[in-house]
Amino acid sequence: MRQQREQGGWPECFDELWKAIEAKVGHTEAARQMVDVVMLCREHGLEAVELAVRGALAAGAHDGRAVKLLLERRARPQSEALSELPERLQQHDRPAPTLFDYDELIEREAQR
Repeated sequence: MRQQREQGGWPECFDELWKAIEAKVGHTEAARQMVDVVMLCREHGLEAVELAVRGALAAGAHDGRAVKLLLERRARPQSEALSELPERLQQHDRPAPTLFDYDELIEREAQR
């Protein structure tokens, strides 16, 4: 990790994450998790890992596994938006849903 700092590959957000993990689980486990985070840079690049660390911090997920999860989610191909129903579903004629019943419940509760 010292080498990463000397090479300029240690953004400030890494220190923030380290401190947050350390406060939660102690120095030894924090060091282990931060090594895992730094190792992610080999596969995903520093910029992507830094973005994932910032995302984990913003979400309050002070854990190296959260960083990895965010990176894996980013690497997954985006699913295409559903623009048309599959043919097997088009054969069913269903009315559009309404919120009428829900609105009635809200009104009844407000009258209590």
